[in-house]
Amino acid sequence: MSVALRIAQNQGDLIGFNPSLDDPSNSLTKIGSDFEYLQNVGTFLQPWEVLLDLGHYSSFDYQVLSMALQDFKDINERVMANTILHLAINHTGQDSLNSRIAFNTFKTNKLGDMSLLKKEPSDKSTTLSWYSDSGHFARAFRENFSNLNWLRVFEEFGELGDEEISKHIDLEKKAYLTLMQIFNKSKPQNLQVPISVLLERKWRNPALQFSFLKNAIECYCSRDDKTFNF
Repeated sequence: MSVALRIAQNQGDLIGFNPSLDDPSNSLTKIGSDFEYLQNVGTFLQPWEVLLDLGHYSSFDYQVLSMALQDFKDINERVMANTILHLAINHTGQDSLNSRIAFNTFKTNKLGDMSLLKKEPSDKSTTLSWYSDSGHFARAFRENFSNLNWLRVFEEFGELGDEEISKHIDLEKKAYLTLMQIFNKSKPQNLQVPISVLLERKWRNPALQFSFLKNAIECYCSRDDKTFNF
């Protein structure tokens, strides 16, 4: 998706590729327009890359959020852990012209509704966080990836290596809380992650393990999150 969109952005006015609804010669959904990549994003992008390209506003539109994840039906627990971690790290970002173009183009392509491109998006850039109700992510995860083992998802945080995340990673408190909120609302209600996952296992990324422990203790003391009881 991002490959085709970035090419189009560099070429000029993306909206101009569709001068009228009666002239499909440059249709975003036409084979050969470069936008057929939008139908195969799961083959060359990761879920979090798609969501970050679509911008934080995508989490406010459940339909778009769900459609974006539908291209990753074969997701496993490791990819889900990586996705939640990257969403948490990037809990806040810039809602810009590029992200609005990506969002509108993606939604247009998925729904086949060219009227969505009639209005030129604002070129103002604003700071935006993921939708505050992490239940949007949880619902989309449950509906699209119902076969995931959520205890295994959490255990996979400890299996992420330097090739996937920085070996010097240090989650700020907001990132940790975002991660735990998304995870806790996505997992089965009766699942309790044992604290031994944090204390007794050796994680591939020691910095990430230390960051989890530090934030878990701090959030327990401040009562911001009590996933783990000390």
